[in-house]
This record gives sequence, structure tokens and C-alpha cells, in this order.
Amino acid sequence: MKSAVISVGGNDYQVIFHRDKANAKAPTMVYVNQVGNSSIGAYVYTIGKGTETYTSVLQQGESMTIQDLAANLGRVLTRRFAAPSYVCMSGSLSMYDYGEVSSFVVAQCM
Repeated sequence: MKSAVISVGGNDYQVIFHRDKANAKAPTMVYVNQVGNSSIGAYVYTIGKGTETYTSVLQQGESMTIQDLAANLGRVLTRRFAAPSYVCMSGSLSMYDYGEVSSFVVAQCM
């Protein structure tokens, strides 16, 4: 697993991610937490083939927005790498912050 702290829009986010490049079918795992946040947010599992993806909510977040963003990142990762994904997002992310964080995650998982 790799981790990084990135600053976006005045907020710091701890990003932990893992992708086993030697095993293409192994799930991608991503955890995004706003620094200073102590509660777990939305945790989702996504599977799919091609453009069809299916997401299951494992832990419902306090905010539907965070849950939707976690599900969206799961779909992006599953489509991009053709493997299941686990995504956990905690804290508060604006749409701008999400765009920057998700771009960082995808680039790091390549």
C-alpha cells in the first residue's frame, strides 16, 4: 500500500491506495480521508465488465454526496483497470476537491 497527503482547495486529504500490478484481477483499494476527520464515511465495493458496473454500499456514509463520490470513483477504477475496487471516503469533499483527488488516485494507480 502507498499513502500520500495531498492539499486541494485549502483542505488536506490522506490518500491510501493499493493496486497489485502483477495480478490484474486483484481489487484496487482506495481510502480517502480528510485530515482531522475521525469518523468513517462511505465504503463501497464495485465490480463490472466493460462499461457495466455494479456498486454495493458496504458502509453508508453520513452524507449521500460522499457516498455518491465514492461510488463514482469505484466505477472509474473498475472500468479503468478491469478489476473490482473497494473505495472508502471520509470527511467532506467538494466537487472540485473530488476531481483533483480522483485524478491523483487514478494517476498513482497506473
